[in-house]
Amino acid sequence: MFDLDLCFTAIRTTGVLTQSVAAAATPATNVLDMGADNIRLEGKKQLFLKVLCTEALAGTGTTMTIDLETDTAVGMATACKQVMRIGPIPKARCIAGVMLVNQQLPAQTYQRYWRVRFTGDNTFETTGSLIAWLDDSAEPSVPQLDTI
Repeated sequence: MFDLDLCFTAIRTTGVLTQSVAAAATPATNVLDMGADNIRLEGKKQLFLKVLCTEALAGTGTTMTIDLETDTAVGMATACKQVMRIGPIPKARCIAGVMLVNQQLPAQTYQRYWRVRFTGDNTFETTGSLIAWLDDSAEPSVPQLDTI
């Protein structure tokens, strides 16, 4: 189930779920606060990183890598550590509507703050948007906001 609190790219004030990835190395909009350090994912606790392309990537870049990073500080500069790397993903695969990542997080210890970083081998200076989030299900899903 999509939870806005577990979305790396959402802007709460505008309701926009996607993020442009124009620069060569772009950290996601949000750093998620998981509430405690030394979170151990194992056994029945399963989380999946999902990344959906919502607008095709265009520009001089040819591949993109997606990293999940964790740190003890919200600024992600104290003990930032890469815990998962996806890619390189070819630009030709980065078209609107394609689920680029639906992968279970590895069983290991994570720090309190989490973010996703998108890195291209060059820039995608004209277009390109992604949405990245954590989910508790391996089922493919497309996030959407319901209004009440």
